[in-house]
Amino acid sequence: MNEFKIESKKAIEQKGNYNRWSERFETVTFKGPYKSVEELGNVYIYLMDGDDAICYWKGKASDFEE
Repeated sequence: MNEFKIESKKAIEQKGNYNRWSERFETVTFKGPYKSVEELGNVYIYLMDGDDAICYWKGKASDFEE
C-alpha cells in the first residue's frame, strides 16, 4: 500500500456539527511505480480528527487526471 498525504489547515468555520474549510492546494504531480493510472486504482480521501478517521471518500485515480 502506498501513502501520499496532503493535509489541510484547521476549519475556518466551526458551528455545532458543521465545519467549513474552503482551502485549495497547489497542483501536485504524483509519481509512482505504476505503468498507468488505471493500475493505481482507487484514491481515498479521509476526514480526520487528529489520528481518528471520521469518514472517507473513495474514487478512481483516473478522476484526478487533468
